[in-house]
Amino acid sequence: MYESLLRLVEAYLLPEIRDLGFAVVSHEDSSSFDNSVVVLQSGTLRLELVRERSILVVAVGSCSEPGVWFDSEVVIEYLGLSQAGGLHGRDAPTVLRGLASLLRTCGNELRALFRPEGFGAIKQSLTKLRDEQAARRFLRDSDQVRVVATTVAARAHRVLRGMRNWHPASLNADQQEPPLQSEEQLLGCYENGGGVTSVWVTTETLWLHSGGAWRGVKYSEIAEVLGPGEGDPRDAAGVWVRSRDGSVLEIPILGGNDQFR
Repeated sequence: MYESLLRLVEAYLLPEIRDLGFAVVSHEDSSSFDNSVVVLQSGTLRLELVRERSILVVAVGSCSEPGVWFDSEVVIEYLGLSQAGGLHGRDAPTVLRGLASLLRTCGNELRALFRPEGFGAIKQSLTKLRDEQAARRFLRDSDQVRVVATTVAARAHRVLRGMRNWHPASLNADQQEPPLQSEEQLLGCYENGGGVTSVWVTTETLWLHSGGAWRGVKYSEIAEVLGPGEGDPRDAAGVWVRSRDGSVLEIPILGGNDQFR
């Protein structure tokens, strides 16, 4: 028998944050497995707790756009706290205690980030960071599996499809195809806009098309994928891929229209 997510929230989260003004505004239980959704709000700051197949995930949003949510992993990295993950897991009490700690230590920053005034610009910046995280995750996963074509294709569909500038494999008449090897299959393209640069993903290689030239790195040759580092994520230009031979390929990801540079 599954324990109600709402009851878990009432037991482990609300007692710790009730003085911050948070209250449950909606909750929904599914007839499938233990799937549940609980939404809390305090002022203009909203929290979405989603449990699906026993895994609890936390997202943050603004009352100005109730249907827009950003995973806690994106928000935590944006605040400069960590690049190593968000609030999620099978141990619901631990996740809820972690959320309470985050709200108590960074509540003012979160309220400022998700206030209606200026949220449109912040949303673009968070979307850009979410795209960068997806790219880093895809590249690391693809390198770890040492590239089985069907596996990479599945990961591209699952991880990259949420990126708004990502287009599954299709070539227009004015697009130049990367110099593919005989068994290499094109999966899609990330367009940075303005025709400046594009990033092409295949079953074997990550290709960068810039200034009319192609540069590529095979997943099996990737030694490390680097994110924005210690600087402000809003100033990040993308991710950096270091090959085993020491060379570095900069991958521009300008999903936020480079607004903050």
